[in-house]
Amino acid sequence: MNTFIYENKLSKPHLPHNWIKRNKILKLLDKSVNSDVIQVVAPAGSGKSMLISHWISERNYPYLWYSLNLSDNDLNNFYSYLLRGLVINKIISEEAYLGVLKMFNTSEYNMNAFISSQLLSIENDLYLIFDDFHFISCNEIFTFLKKLLDLKNQYLKIIVISREECPFPPISKTLEGSVTQIGTSELSLSKKEIQSYLKMLSSRGVNSQLIESIYEKTEGWLIGVQLMSLFAVKGELVPKELNIKKTTSIKQYMIDEILLLEDQSIIDFVYKTSVVDYFTTSLCEKIMDDTKLNVESILYRLMKKNLFLVELEKENTYRYHHLFKEALDLTRQQYFKSNSLVNEKSINLIIASWYEQNDMSLEAIDQYIQVKEYSKAVNLLSKIWPEIDIKMLHKNWKQQVDKLPEDSYMNNPIICLGLGWTLLQDGYVSLAQSYFKKSFDVYIQKRYSEHQEVSNTIPLSCKISEVYIASINKQYDGILDKIKNIFNEFDTINVQNKGILYTLQACAYWAKGDFYSAEQSLVKSREYLKDDLVFNLVDLTLIELYCEFGYFKKAELLLNLVESRVGKNNVLKITKASIELFRGKLYFYKGDLELAYEKLSLSEEYGSIFALDDWYFKMLKFKARMLISQEMFDEAYEIVAQLRMVINPSPVPEYITLSNLEDTIRLRQTKEMESISNRFSKDNDAYFTAEYSNILFILTTLYSVKRNNSDGSNLDYMIETMKDLVKTCERQKRINSLVTFNLLLSICYHYKGDEFKSREYYAISEKITAQEGYKLPYMLFSKENIIENIPISKGGLVYSISNKELIEPLSKRELDILLCICEGLTNKEISNKLYLSEETIKSYNKSIFRKLEVNRRTQVIVKAKELGFIK
Repeated sequence: MNTFIYENKLSKPHLPHNWIKRNKILKLLDKSVNSDVIQVVAPAGSGKSMLISHWISERNYPYLWYSLNLSDNDLNNFYSYLLRGLVINKIISEEAYLGVLKMFNTSEYNMNAFISSQLLSIENDLYLIFDDFHFISCNEIFTFLKKLLDLKNQYLKIIVISREECPFPPISKTLEGSVTQIGTSELSLSKKEIQSYLKMLSSRGVNSQLIESIYEKTEGWLIGVQLMSLFAVKGELVPKELNIKKTTSIKQYMIDEILLLEDQSIIDFVYKTSVVDYFTTSLCEKIMDDTKLNVESILYRLMKKNLFLVELEKENTYRYHHLFKEALDLTRQQYFKSNSLVNEKSINLIIASWYEQNDMSLEAIDQYIQVKEYSKAVNLLSKIWPEIDIKMLHKNWKQQVDKLPEDSYMNNPIICLGLGWTLLQDGYVSLAQSYFKKSFDVYIQKRYSEHQEVSNTIPLSCKISEVYIASINKQYDGILDKIKNIFNEFDTINVQNKGILYTLQACAYWAKGDFYSAEQSLVKSREYLKDDLVFNLVDLTLIELYCEFGYFKKAELLLNLVESRVGKNNVLKITKASIELFRGKLYFYKGDLELAYEKLSLSEEYGSIFALDDWYFKMLKFKARMLISQEMFDEAYEIVAQLRMVINPSPVPEYITLSNLEDTIRLRQTKEMESISNRFSKDNDAYFTAEYSNILFILTTLYSVKRNNSDGSNLDYMIETMKDLVKTCERQKRINSLVTFNLLLSICYHYKGDEFKSREYYAISEKITAQEGYKLPYMLFSKENIIENIPISKGGLVYSISNKELIEPLSKRELDILLCICEGLTNKEISNKLYLSEETIKSYNKSIFRKLEVNRRTQVIVKAKELGFIK
């Protein structure tokens, strides 16, 4: 059973034995089966919920029933109940449910996306029913429901039951006929239905004058008819003082003229059991604590007498009618004050104890907090922490802690530990650290022994938190030693913690550029993180590792495997946006920009519905790189600005940081930079994550050498350093870095005038890329972008003084495209070769034609030969 879900909220009401069959309105509902939304809006006591329950049951429609209250405005609460409803309806499995909670409990956005994806994927009718929707005021929930409607799934129908008009969907949908509205007039009982109801209640004859009187006073309002019928069946006069226009009057009437006229045993039972929202037969027996009292008999009498008791679909579970419950809540304190033998707090404690014994921790904690028994609540929250940690229900758990005064738990190391992990997952690193410190300090000071099996994990959990925080902050120094010490120091480490430690170990090796060790650690983590979703996430991290280090064949094989898993498991669709993003990256590396953009667009499409936590950050980053490759620098700057506003929750190392992207744009635009934060280092153990900054420094230096017409003698130090790093890359099996450094060596030797060495290193880079089956899209590192107007191979572009003599000389990029035109390449082929869009190529073509004063491609080739641009 889930610790933090009242499953009774997901149970629809049973029909009372004296329910009136509303044939006319049932036919109206039958006509609405093609509507996207059915709105049932009427005052309390109109029979809204019972009507829908009757219709759903009689027609045998599949449904997900969700009874709302004010607490459901909390998004985490709202999505948790919907998710649990998907399990109850077997739309997802229990195992998948726990996996989703582990993955997305801290992210309302992703929980929203996942639930949307599941609901939109159903292929059989499902009625999603929101009862008491008037309690909802959260705009994000309205947006979620509107999104479900906008995305359209013919099998999904939404029913909203509310006391007042709902803020969704737009009125325009009503005009399109996609909304069926049922209001007070449709729900009102007719005179004929009132007659049928009275006959069902009593064998007495029913005269027309009585029916007219009831109808006139109630206007067919169901609860009013029920109240007056209580008198009518006894042969008493229908009371005149009942004011059906005032809900407060009705509530008081229910107490004074209905409940208080019953036997004292009934009154006591109703008030004591009304302390909770839902109750069972066994809970009632515990509350009443009277061996002579037959609880089942009392419940039967309440049902038979129509005293507002509602039986739920869940076996032996009941609640009171909402209006009656509100009346009881208003008068319960007065009841307990007038009855010296009964104490409300003692009732709460009895109920809390029963909940605790029946593994209903959430309900027990709520009861303890209600009567300010904070120590008992803290004790129970500590006791259930292991389950919370394993299921990763941290946010739900923290909601309970937040109800407590701070001084009630600050000396409890387990509560402090739990708060630390919850805050860490929410991104509050500094605050989380303070709670971890407090947890460990209290543990050491008090040698905490309560819940010994829990307290033993405090030192381990605090040490794991240090590693986790260091990874998030990209402070990888010492992480490997810390992880090694943890494995040596602690004999017992649970499966989940082992999986986390191996994943963090992989990130540390990754940051140091040790591909083999990083790969092995991730493979090891897969042995412990067996949940489908988490398993997929580890594989996606492996794919990212392969891409960053240049193992594109491995990346593609694993990506195909992950995608095939998604096809078999609907739950895994949450990873679809990331899969398409990596697919786009692979096309980018292969040099197929058109397909890369297509996959990026598809990734964004999926991501708008469902995605992993870090997908958005990675997607924007990749988009910025694509834009830079096409020299769309203003657009790339805008993306980087967006990235600055996004929190990246992943501990995975960043090869290219946001500062790197900004420096790249500046370098590409101006061919110079005043300063680079990182300087090139000869240290073979230089971190992988600093490598890109070092490369930018080399490129800046090369531009400077060219600009100052230097002989290149100052490149000797960098050449020797890069040769050392090439050896490190070979040892660490870093394919991408090998290609990069060989290209840079080629460029450096070119500047030194050693064309033989330049071509030698260029050939090495080409051979490596050919082995992995991709073209190098490194717009920064190719000779065409570094050395303007220098021939690279036979048939290449030759710099001609004629270019400077043109009225408007061709730019570097125009010269690149001119060569491609002369080679007979089509616009699409040029696009793939130079990593520019076809639209950009067409724009450059127009500019080249204008500057060369020609109209056709054949004329371009002739003019290029005349001017000496090509041999």
